[in-house]
Amino acid sequence: MLRLFLLILAVVAIYSLFSATAILARLRSIVSPSQSKEIAALHARSANIRQLILATFYLFGIVFFFGLWSVRWTADDSRASILDGFFVHFAFAVNVFFIFLVLHSVQWFVSGRLQARAPRLNS
Repeated sequence: MLRLFLLILAVVAIYSLFSATAILARLRSIVSPSQSKEIAALHARSANIRQLILATFYLFGIVFFFGLWSVRWTADDSRASILDGFFVHFAFAVNVFFIFLVLHSVQWFVSGRLQARAPRLNS
């Protein structure tokens, strides 16, 4: 289950970074106020990417807690092996949270560039 989530996260990360690059490139080429519809389309695309990242974050929560639930106490398991199972899941979570932080930061930067460009084109 963790490997499947990592595959999904990789696809979402690549798509998000590609889309952010495409949005910034398209934003840079917009120069006239008559292209405000294109700015609105870029805002919509940015909002869709934000929602995709959020949905992936919720999926991570489900996968993470199911993973923690799978590390259960059984009569033949020692306390050390259970803690090792938790440590594996916590290390996984730290890495995933870092990826989400990077994706969020990129999305925040793109959104800021879009918002900064919109008033200049409207005036």
